[in-house]
Amino acid sequence: MRRDTWTRRAVPALAGALALSWVLVSAAPRPSAPGLTGDGLVRAVAAGADERAGATGAHATITDVDHPDVAATDEDVVVTVEVSAAGPTLRLERRDGGRWTPVAEEVAETTAVALPVPSRAGDATYRVVLDPGTGTVRTSPELTIFQSDSQEHAAYVARARAAVRDFCPLTPIYVDSPDVRSGQTVGKARSSWAWADGQARWTQSIRLRSGLPDAVLEHTALHECAHVVQVRPLVDGESAYEESTASAERLYARGPAEPGELQADCMASVITGRTAVMYYARTCTARQKADARAMWRDYGSVRQSPSLTWAWKG
Repeated sequence: MRRDTWTRRAVPALAGALALSWVLVSAAPRPSAPGLTGDGLVRAVAAGADERAGATGAHATITDVDHPDVAATDEDVVVTVEVSAAGPTLRLERRDGGRWTPVAEEVAETTAVALPVPSRAGDATYRVVLDPGTGTVRTSPELTIFQSDSQEHAAYVARARAAVRDFCPLTPIYVDSPDVRSGQTVGKARSSWAWADGQARWTQSIRLRSGLPDAVLEHTALHECAHVVQVRPLVDGESAYEESTASAERLYARGPAEPGELQADCMASVITGRTAVMYYARTCTARQKADARAMWRDYGSVRQSPSLTWAWKG
């Protein structure tokens, strides 16, 4: 399996200003890997996993644990577990203070099991316990899942979604996830994609800090939506995505920040008509404005699914 991660963070144009960032994750999973679920998978592999062919339930081990790092309280969230053999009982436990509380349990009828995660706002730490009945009880590494409070932030998310309704109407919007609730970063877009056997799939989300003034919230939501749109040329092939990225790098090369951030700022600004709340640039040139409008025109109204599947083109 190959996994590459890029984190792009630029220095804001104004000293002391807050920042936005975006993360792209790509992975080429082995053919037996489960499909992507949730918002970008975090993989935890049990230490010393026994993947020998012919293992029985009594000697089964945890070989993979996949889970979303961020979700919402009104979403169906699962932890997907791969085991080396069917038969054992799998238990999802949540750490509550100094003890572990069982929250879900399933018997592994196959070698892939989905354990439902209870709806609970905020951060929570979990682990998967494999109990074969007889034999060694095994435990996965700890995993953390943040659930955005859908009820508490309903009005705030509605305002953000109104700003991006033409371009990112289906992209999940999460509020106050760990990567945006403190420090300089107040907004983040995440795109994660994987491909195997000629098929590709991505998952995408937007994360926002709560409490942003309306004008700032509108710009921030559009800026992060722009990052989601920047990935959409990937469906035309990896070369098309690289060409689009290279074009932005040439056009914004002399700017005060990373070209992808400057392009996203200009894309937000041509929609709102405001420059005062831009994060990375003070203004956009005529060519940059034309480029921003072209990105919305060519990719804003297509490929809007946050869990799109397509035929992979290298």
